[in-house]
Amino acid sequence: MSHLLLSLIFAFCGFGPSTKPASAPATTNATTKPADRIWNINSYLHGKPSEVREQINGELERLMQLRAARQAAVKDATDELRKSVRTAKLEGARSDLKEAQDALKDTETAVARAYLWRRRLVDATRNQFLLRWPLKPGASGLLGMVTPVSIDHDDRTIVIQFSALEALRSEDEHEGIRRQKMRVHDVIMVVSGVNAAQMKVGVPTTLDQNFVVVSREMNRQLGPVYKVKPESDDVDVLMKAINDFHDPMNPKEMAQLVRTSVPKKVDANRWTSIDRILAATQPVHDQDPDSADFKRMESWLDKTLPGDRIALRADVLKVLPGDDGNYELHATVDAGDGLVHFITGTLLPGAQERGKRAEGEKDVRITGTIIDAHLSQENTLILEVIDADFGG
Repeated sequence: MSHLLLSLIFAFCGFGPSTKPASAPATTNATTKPADRIWNINSYLHGKPSEVREQINGELERLMQLRAARQAAVKDATDELRKSVRTAKLEGARSDLKEAQDALKDTETAVARAYLWRRRLVDATRNQFLLRWPLKPGASGLLGMVTPVSIDHDDRTIVIQFSALEALRSEDEHEGIRRQKMRVHDVIMVVSGVNAAQMKVGVPTTLDQNFVVVSREMNRQLGPVYKVKPESDDVDVLMKAINDFHDPMNPKEMAQLVRTSVPKKVDANRWTSIDRILAATQPVHDQDPDSADFKRMESWLDKTLPGDRIALRADVLKVLPGDDGNYELHATVDAGDGLVHFITGTLLPGAQERGKRAEGEKDVRITGTIIDAHLSQENTLILEVIDADFGG
């Protein structure tokens, strides 16, 4: 089963795979150890696996440590306030507590944004190395996020439905943005040699290791079934380094932090429109991102939109399970200005069934709360939302 979609591929945001694999410079040779290989993933993700790990994980890990320190400061200030009741130090203790609470709130907002940015970088890196169509014996790559439909724990084998992307042609490329026409081939895949001990049927899991296609067999009921098995590759070392992330929070806690860290407006029911945003950004069309006008517009987007509710009509590309237990939305808006703008984010809990029904549909009504908005060059808007829902 296959279908077509026309999408913009953002190598830095993980909206889809690049047709160009990450490459190593000429200084890398057959004797280079996997841990010493130099990876050039994009303009700001490059280096040895340990260096790429720092570029992806370092900032969020530092912010998580700062958050822990500021949580401790709030606790200390709260204890001091209790001790200061009915003393001359009461007002000072109140002030200290408020200062500590404000600092913690600022840090948690920074943690939420850093988490979303890290997720984009991990997705972008993973997408560089996904297994692609055609799935001929010998083809290899990562499987990424998959959902087992059956598991044989004794045989260490799972069965999944895998979406293999086939790049038909590149429409254009500029500033790291590629517009590509893709065909999606949904196939049944038998994956052997996996550690299935913690896996459950219907629960998404990530297979960030290299697999090779072993065979293609025809099944009367299912059609072609592809068998794959692990095959050691340098990319295993890269992905292991990236996934070595020291996160003291579980995925649900982080998802809740992201949800509650969206700046709240005075009017909680304030709505904005995509037309208003695009009209406001039009004056910086084609301007250099380093120009003063472009930077002012980025500042306006950052300060004005987060926390606003938005309703728009968009083409839904994909609804996928995310690492944090939420479902992720990827959609585009063609605003009639010659540009395709991206909407991405997480679904409202319980909205995944509506999302799956909307997948591949055009002109679908989407609502959500804006958590981030920024521009790429050529005025392409990238809008991140949470609590997205469909219909109407």
